[in-house]
Amino acid sequence: MAQIISFYVNNQLEDIKLPDPEQKVTGNLKWGKADMLFTPAYWASQTKILESKYLGNFKFGKTLEEEIVACILGGYGFKAELGLLAFKRLKEIGLFSKSNYFSAAEISEILKEPFKIGARSVKYRFVNQKSTYVYYALKYIRQNPPKTKDPIEFRNWLLNISGIGLKTASWITRNWLESDLVAIIDIHIYRAGILSEIFSKSDKINRDYLLLEKKLIEYSKAIGARVSALDATMWGHMRSMPHVVSRIFNT
Repeated sequence: MAQIISFYVNNQLEDIKLPDPEQKVTGNLKWGKADMLFTPAYWASQTKILESKYLGNFKFGKTLEEEIVACILGGYGFKAELGLLAFKRLKEIGLFSKSNYFSAAEISEILKEPFKIGARSVKYRFVNQKSTYVYYALKYIRQNPPKTKDPIEFRNWLLNISGIGLKTASWITRNWLESDLVAIIDIHIYRAGILSEIFSKSDKINRDYLLLEKKLIEYSKAIGARVSALDATMWGHMRSMPHVVSRIFNT
């Protein structure tokens, strides 16, 4: 029997119809129940709800320079909120103005001042390293502007920038080109993929990034979701239950 999930958006009741829990999605993987964590039905319904409430514009910046710097500052090992605060501070002091020139050392000094997150004062970590990445990224972009809007070629162009790996390059590509041909595989998506039986425990992000990306894209198509919306949904849900995830993965 099909599953009907109802939810409110803009003060109107909307319905999502999904297959019977016992029906196969792909291989031996069943749809499962929509109210059970990590099933295909759960992710399909939650992604549809997110898409109905969010227009899908993931951009942080108004220019490519801004987008690249925002993603560099919010990369691996940093809370999203802290990365955005660092980006906003650099934007406010005029980093992206063509008439201004900031050295890596000057960028570092700007980022050393603690940030306020709620009632807490938080320091931005790896300041010198990140400042160097930002400095050389801006230098590279201005000297070598991208000549393509093909998502894969664009991502490959980004990989030439020091400090940008596949995850950050995919993040920028997804945001800037609104592409569903790439996927952002971070620790939250990786863990969601393990729990959802999309990824194997033998798969590793650093070694198997492109394989994980392929698996997530195929899964998103199987459940009828845009991969950009699916990974945004997974990321948000996994971040919202850190204690549950920590117990599962013994971290």
